Amino acid sequence: MSRERRRESLPRAQSILAYDLLHTQIGAIKAYAPREEAISQSEQSLTNEEENMIVATDVIDAIDGSADSKKFFRTLDSIPDIPTLPTIALKVNKMLKEEDVSISELSKIIENDQAMVTKILRLVNSSFYHFQSKIESIPRAIVVLGLKTIHNAVLSVSLIESFKGKDNHEEFDISEFWHHSIAVAVTSKHLGEKTLLELPDECFVAGLLHDIGKVVLAQYFRAPFSQILALIRDEHKSFDEAEKTVLPVSHAQIGGYLAQKWNLPSSLVHAIKSHHFATTLSLSMIVHVADIVVNTQKIDSRCELNYSTRPNDIMADQLETVAEWYPRVNNETELICDFMLRGGNHSR
Repeated sequence: MSRERRRESLPRAQSILAYDLLHTQIGAIKAYAPREEAISQSEQSLTNEEENMIVATDVIDAIDGSADSKKFFRTLDSIPDIPTLPTIALKVNKMLKEEDVSISELSKIIENDQAMVTKILRLVNSSFYHFQSKIESIPRAIVVLGLKTIHNAVLSVSLIESFKGKDNHEEFDISEFWHHSIAVAVTSKHLGEKTLLELPDECFVAGLLHDIGKVVLAQYFRAPFSQILALIRDEHKSFDEAEKTVLPVSHAQIGGYLAQKWNLPSSLVHAIKSHHFATTLSLSMIVHVADIVVNTQKIDSRCELNYSTRPNDIMADQLETVAEWYPRVNNETELICDFMLRGGNHSR
């Protein structure tokens, strides 16, 4: 049941800004649909645990897109230092595809990376997971959290580390980027928990990686990225509108392309590349809604969530009570940022 809620009106200029942001994100369904279909959802499997990438030509040939988009991805594949899936994440990925997963073997893989061990134990002992007793070992963490959660924790930490230390465009704030991505991740996890539409930890990873294509543009395609920023600054376009003017592909397509090459689950690939035009109840829709919530709260917590198409009644209660639950989600966001970006320690 929907609730009637009174909200204070925003100043006109701020309302226009909020509406433009939401209209751009939700209205992108129509603008992006033909282009987002360019990436195939075909599954690939690794034949060797040390392989970091699917053969580039196989993925490019599977793209049902324009010659310009294929040319872009061939250029992307020719860049030697594009981050690949870290070895530890690759090994955990491969192991979890097996029918019988040994907790002992999985623990050994993780324990070979002491930095990863430290981060995972700090995370599981934080208020983010609310466990009453302290977890002091990786085997215990696997038993308590489950294989999927541990896998997603390893994947999240590994990928953030992979993009560290790169030269970014001078106008691109990588810290702010990851802060936004983590906020969308935590909000996606909350929506997954409350709606039961998807596994919360998978929602977290999808939210974390939804804009990863922007990092690729900022680090490896500086000239077109400068053009995009100039259009945003001088013509007041949104990022999505500007990149459509400059590039034959979107940042969402780039992110989905990399996720497919990293051999991530097809649900994550689809969520990343379709987070601007999700139309069905899915992981994509959760990330889409979470992105809108985070951006709206950043403008003004009193702003209405105006959807051209309501996601579904199953999300109605969460969307109508954002002001009540978002402060807690925001606190969790700061906690995860401290762990993943600043190496903080909030263990109990």
